[in-house]
Amino acid sequence: MVNDWLSPEENVKACKEAGWEDVTFVDLTSDIRISFQLMLKKVEKILDAGNPDNIDEKLLTSYKQNLSNRIVQVDRGVFKWGVVHAKKP
Repeated sequence: MVNDWLSPEENVKACKEAGWEDVTFVDLTSDIRISFQLMLKKVEKILDAGNPDNIDEKLLTSYKQNLSNRIVQVDRGVFKWGVVHAKKP
């Protein structure tokens, strides 16, 4: 896990300190959660169908676990996703 990512608030602060104006963070975390859920559903469908396209099973299993972990992180508030919106001075 990367431990030195800036939080949304820290990103906004860094942008302001760099001279950007009207800096805000647009939180799209709920959208990325849906994306993770849909990707997980697809991976599970491939695995349940017996992996008809012979995709690397280790890769699929890793995707399944990582996507499940990301969804939990979103639910716990650990994982945030969004856009920093600002104006160039």
